[in-house]
Amino acid sequence: MGAQPGAGREDRGEKEKIMGHLMLTISFHEMWEKRVGGDVTPPEVEQIIAESVPVQHSRVIRQRDGAYFTLFGIYYHKKRGLIIKIDEKLGRVVAVVA
Repeated sequence: MGAQPGAGREDRGEKEKIMGHLMLTISFHEMWEKRVGGDVTPPEVEQIIAESVPVQHSRVIRQRDGAYFTLFGIYYHKKRGLIIKIDEKLGRVVAVVA
């Protein structure tokens, strides 16, 4: 099977939407320091995300009982061995796994 025409355009568009207004949560800073080391700034995280592969985009899910919950966007950066979770609706970077 070949790639569909225009494949990946949606991913780039989603990435561009979250760029430029990311807020790093306190828990993200704590995880980064513990798991990666040092400190990181929003522009550095934006660069990492720009170089990453989107695994899953954020979405709001409604359960059968009517309750809602949010699945975070997940981005994988192969060279750094990082997985970053983002609440794309609110523009918050919430977790890093190294």
